[in-house]
Amino acid sequence: KNNLKKPMNNNVDRGDDDDDPDNIIAQRLNIMPPLDESDSGAIYPSKIDEHLVEKFGMKNIKYIGSGAFSIAFECLFNNEKFAIKRTKKPLIGKLEKQTIKREIEALRVLTSIKEDEATNMQEQEEGKEYLVYFIEAWDFNNYYYIMTEFCEGGTLFDFLEENKHYKIDEFRIWK
Repeated sequence: KNNLKKPMNNNVDRGDDDDDPDNIIAQRLNIMPPLDESDSGAIYPSKIDEHLVEKFGMKNIKYIGSGAFSIAFECLFNNEKFAIKRTKKPLIGKLEKQTIKREIEALRVLTSIKEDEATNMQEQEEGKEYLVYFIEAWDFNNYYYIMTEFCEGGTLFDFLEENKHYKIDEFRIWK
Protein backbone atom coordinates (compact mmCIF):
# COMPACT_ATOMS: atom_id res chain seq x y z
CA LYS A 1 0.00 0.00 0.00
CA ASN A 2 1.19 3.47 -0.71
CA ASN A 3 -0.53 4.98 2.33
CA LEU A 4 2.52 4.39 4.55
CA LYS A 5 3.33 8.08 4.19
CA LYS A 6 0.02 9.19 5.69
CA PRO A 7 0.02 10.06 9.39
CA MET A 8 -1.75 7.59 11.60
CA ASN A 9 -5.04 8.54 13.23
CA ASN A 10 -4.40 7.72 16.89
CA ASN A 11 -8.12 7.78 17.64
CA VAL A 12 -8.93 4.75 15.48
CA ASP A 13 -10.10 1.78 17.54
CA ARG A 14 -7.92 -1.17 16.56
CA GLY A 15 -9.52 -3.76 18.86
CA ASP A 16 -7.30 -6.69 19.84
CA ASP A 17 -4.43 -5.44 17.68
CA ASP A 18 -3.60 -2.86 20.39
CA ASP A 19 -1.64 -5.55 22.29
CA ASP A 20 0.41 -6.63 19.27
CA PRO A 21 4.09 -5.63 19.72
CA ASP A 22 4.55 -4.51 16.09
CA ASN A 23 1.40 -2.36 16.36
CA ILE A 24 2.59 -0.77 19.60
CA ILE A 25 5.97 0.07 18.08
CA ALA A 26 4.39 1.35 14.85
CA GLN A 27 1.94 3.50 16.82
CA ARG A 28 4.77 4.99 18.87
CA LEU A 29 6.70 5.75 15.71
CA ASN A 30 3.52 7.10 14.11
CA ILE A 31 4.04 5.03 10.96
CA MET A 32 1.25 2.47 11.03
CA PRO A 33 -1.38 3.00 8.34
CA PRO A 34 -5.04 2.85 9.36
CA LEU A 35 -6.40 -0.68 9.43
CA ASP A 36 -8.42 -1.41 6.30
CA GLU A 37 -11.44 -3.34 7.54
CA SER A 38 -12.16 -4.68 4.04
CA ASP A 39 -8.78 -6.43 3.95
CA SER A 40 -9.35 -9.54 6.02
CA GLY A 41 -5.65 -10.41 5.69
CA ALA A 42 -4.85 -7.40 7.89
CA ILE A 43 -7.08 -8.76 10.65
CA TYR A 44 -6.79 -12.50 10.11
CA PRO A 45 -3.55 -13.26 8.28
CA SER A 46 -3.38 -16.58 6.48
CA LYS A 47 -1.70 -19.23 8.57
CA ILE A 48 -0.68 -21.08 5.40
CA ASP A 49 1.78 -19.72 2.88
CA GLU A 50 1.51 -21.71 -0.34
CA HIS A 51 4.94 -20.59 -1.54
CA LEU A 52 6.63 -21.83 1.66
CA VAL A 53 4.66 -25.08 1.58
CA GLU A 54 5.78 -25.66 -2.01
CA LYS A 55 9.39 -24.76 -1.16
CA PHE A 56 9.78 -26.67 2.14
CA GLY A 57 6.76 -29.02 2.40
CA MET A 58 3.55 -28.71 4.47
CA LYS A 59 4.91 -30.66 7.46
CA ASN A 60 7.95 -28.37 7.67
CA ILE A 61 6.13 -25.02 7.90
CA LYS A 62 4.28 -23.81 10.99
CA TYR A 63 2.61 -20.42 11.52
CA ILE A 64 3.92 -18.76 14.69
CA GLY A 65 2.47 -15.25 14.65
CA SER A 66 1.94 -11.95 12.91
CA GLY A 67 2.51 -8.27 13.45
CA ALA A 68 1.49 -5.07 11.75
CA PHE A 69 3.69 -5.63 8.72
CA SER A 70 4.69 -9.28 8.61
CA ILE A 71 3.78 -12.90 9.31
CA ALA A 72 6.22 -15.31 10.97
CA PHE A 73 6.63 -19.01 10.30
CA GLU A 74 8.77 -21.73 11.83
CA CYS A 75 10.54 -23.80 9.19
CA LEU A 76 12.23 -27.17 9.54
CA PHE A 77 14.95 -27.60 6.92
CA ASN A 78 17.74 -30.22 7.00
CA ASN A 79 16.71 -31.08 10.59
CA GLU A 80 17.28 -27.47 11.73
CA LYS A 81 14.69 -24.91 12.78
CA PHE A 82 14.59 -21.52 11.10
CA ALA A 83 12.29 -18.51 11.33
CA ILE A 84 10.84 -17.02 8.17
CA LYS A 85 9.26 -13.58 8.17
CA ARG A 86 7.05 -12.71 5.20
CA THR A 87 5.58 -9.32 4.43
CA LYS A 88 1.87 -9.29 5.19
CA LYS A 89 0.98 -7.71 1.87
CA PRO A 90 2.73 -7.66 -1.50
CA LEU A 91 5.15 -4.74 -1.73
CA ILE A 92 4.53 -2.78 -4.89
CA GLY A 93 5.68 0.77 -4.18
CA LYS A 94 9.28 1.85 -4.67
CA LEU A 95 9.59 3.16 -1.07
CA GLU A 96 8.22 -0.09 0.40
CA LYS A 97 10.70 -2.16 -1.61
CA GLN A 98 13.61 0.11 -0.65
CA THR A 99 12.68 -0.19 3.03
CA ILE A 100 12.58 -4.00 3.05
CA LYS A 101 15.76 -4.22 0.98
CA ARG A 102 17.50 -1.94 3.50
CA GLU A 103 16.40 -4.25 6.36
CA ILE A 104 17.64 -7.30 4.45
CA GLU A 105 20.99 -5.69 3.69
CA ALA A 106 21.45 -4.65 7.33
CA LEU A 107 20.78 -8.21 8.49
CA ARG A 108 23.06 -9.61 5.81
CA VAL A 109 25.97 -7.32 6.72
CA LEU A 110 25.58 -7.65 10.48
CA THR A 111 24.76 -11.30 10.97
CA SER A 112 25.32 -13.56 7.99
CA ILE A 113 27.40 -16.63 8.71
CA LYS A 114 30.79 -16.38 7.03
CA GLU A 115 32.55 -19.21 5.17
CA ASP A 116 35.70 -18.64 7.23
CA GLU A 117 35.36 -20.13 10.74
CA ALA A 118 38.04 -17.78 12.11
CA THR A 119 35.96 -14.78 11.03
CA ASN A 120 32.87 -16.27 12.68
CA MET A 121 34.77 -16.78 15.94
CA GLN A 122 36.16 -13.22 15.84
CA GLU A 123 32.66 -11.80 15.31
CA GLN A 124 31.36 -13.81 18.28
CA GLU A 125 34.09 -12.29 20.42
CA GLU A 126 32.94 -8.86 19.23
CA GLY A 127 29.41 -9.48 20.56
CA LYS A 128 27.67 -10.55 17.37
CA GLU A 129 26.62 -13.84 18.98
CA TYR A 130 23.77 -11.84 20.55
CA LEU A 131 22.28 -11.07 17.13
CA VAL A 132 19.89 -13.33 15.23
CA TYR A 133 21.75 -14.86 12.32
CA PHE A 134 20.56 -14.03 8.83
CA ILE A 135 20.27 -17.06 6.55
CA GLU A 136 18.60 -15.96 3.30
CA ALA A 137 16.12 -13.53 1.77
CA TRP A 138 14.05 -13.68 -1.39
CA ASP A 139 10.95 -12.29 -2.99
CA PHE A 140 8.07 -14.15 -4.62
CA ASN A 141 5.05 -12.47 -6.22
CA ASN A 142 6.04 -9.15 -4.54
CA TYR A 143 6.05 -10.73 -1.07
CA TYR A 144 9.43 -10.53 0.65
CA TYR A 145 10.76 -13.37 2.81
CA ILE A 146 13.57 -13.18 5.39
CA MET A 147 14.94 -16.43 6.82
CA THR A 148 16.90 -16.29 10.08
CA GLU A 149 17.93 -18.67 12.80
CA PHE A 150 15.05 -19.71 15.06
CA CYS A 151 15.15 -18.48 18.67
CA GLU A 152 13.43 -20.87 21.07
CA GLY A 153 13.01 -18.23 23.77
CA GLY A 154 9.88 -16.61 22.31
CA THR A 155 9.55 -13.03 21.15
CA LEU A 156 11.85 -10.25 22.25
CA PHE A 157 8.79 -8.19 23.20
CA ASP A 158 7.53 -10.93 25.57
CA PHE A 159 11.00 -11.30 27.07
CA LEU A 160 11.30 -7.57 27.74
CA GLU A 161 7.78 -7.44 29.21
CA GLU A 162 8.54 -10.37 31.54
CA ASN A 163 11.87 -8.86 32.59
CA LYS A 164 11.08 -5.15 32.62
CA HIS A 165 12.17 -4.82 36.26
CA TYR A 166 15.73 -5.88 35.38
CA LYS A 167 18.39 -3.56 34.08
CA ILE A 168 19.65 -4.46 30.62
CA ASP A 169 23.13 -5.28 31.98
CA GLU A 170 21.69 -7.98 34.29
CA PHE A 171 21.05 -10.35 31.40
CA ARG A 172 23.02 -10.86 28.26
CA ILE A 173 21.62 -13.92 26.46
CA TRP A 174 18.04 -13.98 25.28
CA LYS A 175 18.11 -16.15 22.21
